[in-house]
Amino acid sequence: MWGRFPTLKEENFKLGLNKWEFDVFGHVETNLDWRLLQEDEKFPLRSKEWWETQHISWSHNRTTPPRQVRQFGGTALFSIHKAAHRVIEKGMDVSNLGRWTWTRYKGRGNQTLNIMVAYRPNPPQGPYTVYAQHNAYFHSIQRDICPREAFLKDLTKEVTKIKEKGDHLILLLDGNSNMINSNLATALTQNNLSEVILDRHGTDGPETHKRNSNKSPIFCI
Repeated sequence: MWGRFPTLKEENFKLGLNKWEFDVFGHVETNLDWRLLQEDEKFPLRSKEWWETQHISWSHNRTTPPRQVRQFGGTALFSIHKAAHRVIEKGMDVSNLGRWTWTRYKGRGNQTLNIMVAYRPNPPQGPYTVYAQHNAYFHSIQRDICPREAFLKDLTKEVTKIKEKGDHLILLLDGNSNMINSNLATALTQNNLSEVILDRHGTDGPETHKRNSNKSPIFCI
């Protein structure tokens, strides 16, 4: 989405965040290997004039040496204005695949909140996809597992770890799965997470992807 230099999409991104007065905004498929960009092309400097205060955590695949600027996948989480002042910690997927990033906040009464943004790859579609990147990595460490299954298992472990800390949790997820009855939906439900669109609208709620026409949250496979 971002490209190396400011674009109309980037300007619309900024205008949208300001118009709707977001405190926190999750972004998936940033599609860049940030190691190959200059500092003034990276998130913090590119957006430093957008708001008085901001905090950004982001991740991308760092399991191989950088090859080209365009790298499919990646996640980012923007904390804006007052939310930025509440940040106490940030982190990312420990595998360095860039599957998720998170920010932790402290509020009144020492209550803590962890907000994660995560991206689960689509099924295999080509040699340069996120699935292909993750598949190559798992082969390199002799972990014989489908990247989508690995995401499910590893994310639920991370969710368990966060909740054991006593944090409240908000998961901003592009699961590339039907969030009504997929294995991902089931696993998250078993971890006591609920899909807020379904909670609000029921199974007749709106689609959440422009190529989806079957009234299922994030089902674009």
